[in-house]
Amino acid sequence: MGRPSGESRHRPRVWSPRGFRWLMSLYPPYLLGGVRMVAVATDLRGCRVRVRHGLLNRNLNGTVFGGTLYSAADPIYAVLFWQIFAREGRAVRVWTRSASVRFRAPVTTSIEYDFHIDDDVVDRARSALDARGKFEQALHVAGVAPDGKVCVEIETVVHLAAR
Repeated sequence: MGRPSGESRHRPRVWSPRGFRWLMSLYPPYLLGGVRMVAVATDLRGCRVRVRHGLLNRNLNGTVFGGTLYSAADPIYAVLFWQIFAREGRAVRVWTRSASVRFRAPVTTSIEYDFHIDDDVVDRARSALDARGKFEQALHVAGVAPDGKVCVEIETVVHLAAR
């Protein structure tokens, strides 16, 4: 028996902000790297991630390992986009197409990343998905120490495709 026309076989899963925080706490690079999601916006258009300086994420110089700094940021924009569209009932494939990392200062304390996706970016994504079935966007985030110093800058290119 077939599906009615227009019905997708992929039903998007919608996470609550609390569920998102909980699930991300089980993500292996977060679990073992001293990375915690400390805040999530109720509309899932933003969140704050903290990387603490600890025994399991130190490099030979005693600073936070660069892989930990990147892995803390890698999945966030893709998952936020996925959840934004899942809340609209729209199934999309989302992944990080590319990324670049600029280490500006050694990380000897905790740092925080503040992720946010603006409404105009979501509107452009929606329009592009309707018109072409795909969308790409470069997004930036900075890892900031408690004293306000920017220690790492990450640019992530997120790719969305309609299912």
